[in-house]
Amino acid sequence: MENISLENILPLQKRFLKSFEEKGKSANSLKCYRLDFECFNEFITNFPNKEINDFNNRTVQEFHHYLEKKYGSINSIRRKLQTLRLFFDFLVEKKEYAENPIKKIASAPKSLLPPLPVKFPEVYRVFDYLKKQIDEEKNPLAKLTALRNCVLYATIYEAGLNVAPISKLREEDVIVDEDEIRIIIASSKRDPYTVPMTGALANIFTQYLQTLAEVKNDQELEFPEFFFFANNYKIIRGGLSPRGIEDIFQKISKNTDIKVTPKTLRQSCIVRWLVQKKPDSSIKEWMGVAPSYSLNNYKTYIKENKENSGPDILDYSHLNFQ
Repeated sequence: MENISLENILPLQKRFLKSFEEKGKSANSLKCYRLDFECFNEFITNFPNKEINDFNNRTVQEFHHYLEKKYGSINSIRRKLQTLRLFFDFLVEKKEYAENPIKKIASAPKSLLPPLPVKFPEVYRVFDYLKKQIDEEKNPLAKLTALRNCVLYATIYEAGLNVAPISKLREEDVIVDEDEIRIIIASSKRDPYTVPMTGALANIFTQYLQTLAEVKNDQELEFPEFFFFANNYKIIRGGLSPRGIEDIFQKISKNTDIKVTPKTLRQSCIVRWLVQKKPDSSIKEWMGVAPSYSLNNYKTYIKENKENSGPDILDYSHLNFQ
């Protein structure tokens, strides 16, 4: 490909997307790639000659400046440059382009946004609401769903898991003892590791597992996942997708009038670990992040809230799980 114009770039973008779809990329990832391509195509369309004969250093910098003017977020710029790096790697591999010009742009450091954890009083109020839902439901499937939501909420708050490992969690990964609950996280990038949870949750976890077994037996179902997806009438399948988890939290937020997401609840857990003076190395292991990951954002949050709101707002002690 001697030049880059909208006419010759669109078929190559389609080939790129098709190859990544065949590699098993999610629909959401493919959608993001398409949106990033739209930005690049807009740049090409607005280029003075409508055609880029040589994607040289000057052109690369013009594209970078174009992104900086269009987007205020460093992370948005990084995302779009990363998509183009992958795209030009693909073109080089297919011998459509000699070298990857996007590699000439230095990667900007990822911008870490300050945490916005759910405050302690709200954490308690939502959990109290979820427990009441369990008590109020009489239908076995409705009660099981209420139990699932409560266990899901407690797992994120106590174990600090994000939606990806939760979506893959199996029953055999959850070990329930009287004194402690342990979550085993298996990852393709590292050895399995365990996240401890309070034994005060043992009763509700046991109730959930027993009710789940009963409903699965009644509906003649069998699946290894710890959580499940269901409608008002039956369990549809084992497992909860990340989007399904987000949807559950949206409904909880709507019903309680408290804004809570899996991300902000996980942040509450991380703050609680720091307030309880858990070792940084243990926190990073439980979070599933690299040892080089910085917890300074969370430590700054704790310091500022102690100064501005008092220690009570950070009283992330164990909730009344009984």
